[in-house]
Amino acid sequence: MGIRFAAPLALSLLAACKIFPWPGDPQPPSRGGATIPLPEPKLAETVEGMILQTYYLVSSQRADRLALRRCAYVDGGVDRCEIAFVEQGHIVDRVPTFARSARGTEDWDEQGKAASAAVKQTIEQRFGDDRIALARTGVFGVATPPEGMLSARLVEDRVELVAGAPPRVLATTSAPGMRAVLDQFVSERAPDVYAVRLTGATDTSQRGPEALVVFRRLGADDYRVVARVPPLD
Repeated sequence: MGIRFAAPLALSLLAACKIFPWPGDPQPPSRGGATIPLPEPKLAETVEGMILQTYYLVSSQRADRLALRRCAYVDGGVDRCEIAFVEQGHIVDRVPTFARSARGTEDWDEQGKAASAAVKQTIEQRFGDDRIALARTGVFGVATPPEGMLSARLVEDRVELVAGAPPRVLATTSAPGMRAVLDQFVSERAPDVYAVRLTGATDTSQRGPEALVVFRRLGADDYRVVARVPPLD
């Protein structure tokens, strides 16, 4: 009988543990969300997700520093990609991760893995321990701010951050050339930071120029735009 219950007990204890501690950043309590938040990924896992899958952005706690993947598209296919480093709203460093013309092939994995060491080193140098991985909404648990569940929408040539039902606008900024919201990124560790990836394609299943807008909560119903990253041209 003891053997029968040993495995489930071990699994339950393992699930409750913090498997991947993040140096210098204690685990905050969850403030809601559809699922139990997973532990912060290790930096190497974050970098792989950024380069190969776009599951992650890297942000500082105040979102004054960012690292994100940008790609340019030609004839609907990926032409080149990079990890861009943004400080105080300005791009300060760029690490190429993929170029179609470099080998005459679209071997995304090989080129991305070759660049991962450089990306990891640059994140360590520019962020230190003040870094948080933001994941796509729906991938991991989502912290709910006091304003309620957030979402972004495009209205004509601007992007709006909204909350509640009916939705009320918390912040807005111009988004020229953008046609749809492609992804939204959040983190249990930085619930005051909300990043939105936009696309210039009218159909989100098609590839087009992509931009990023990052909002940060300053107080009750007070959200500000802290970064606008243009498409890679």
